[in-house]
Amino acid sequence: MKLLSIKLCNFRQFYGTTPEIFLASDGKNTTMIHGNNGSGKTTLLNAFTWV
Repeated sequence: MKLLSIKLCNFRQFYGTTPEIFLASDGKNTTMIHGNNGSGKTTLLNAFTWV
């Protein structure tokens, strides 16, 4: 499975519809999630497990 984009809607701290997040498509199979504390990195990973 190759993940191309992510869009969250009313999931935890993401209220309403969030902008769609497009992931790099350079042929690599590694994606890094990087951000400040409280920016939603863990929430994004929890969304994967919830689906």
